[in-house]
Amino acid sequence: MNLLERALYVLGGNKLKHFLQHYTGSMWLAVPVGLFTTLLMSGSGDLVTLLTMALVGSGLITMRSGLGIIFGSNIGATSLPLIVALFGFGRFDLAQIVLPIIAVGGIMLLIFKSEKMEQTAKAMIGFSLLFVAIERM
Repeated sequence: MNLLERALYVLGGNKLKHFLQHYTGSMWLAVPVGLFTTLLMSGSGDLVTLLTMALVGSGLITMRSGLGIIFGSNIGATSLPLIVALFGFGRFDLAQIVLPIIAVGGIMLLIFKSEKMEQTAKAMIGFSLLFVAIERM
């Protein structure tokens, strides 16, 4: 978690901070972001919650926006089984690509020496390790 927070802080800069504040500026704008992010991540509300905590911890979003994202994430995690049951959509298993992302991040750490690429690799590894930890729980 600490690795991901530091990488997001370094990578974030002002552009990412302004982007996130634009789309999650209020709690009511953040709810749909949490909902759609959870739906994109195969209903993993826990993962979205941990990522939100990393964004709040790195100072990229406010606590109020983070609460909105988590609220939307809980709605998404609750509604995904209903959507699958009603419409029969299959679920994409994100766990299949997590280990290759860790490997790519490790190779990036070994090859690239620029600060931005290093932090990108650390963010990839941190995100993937969070997903592995949640899958193992």
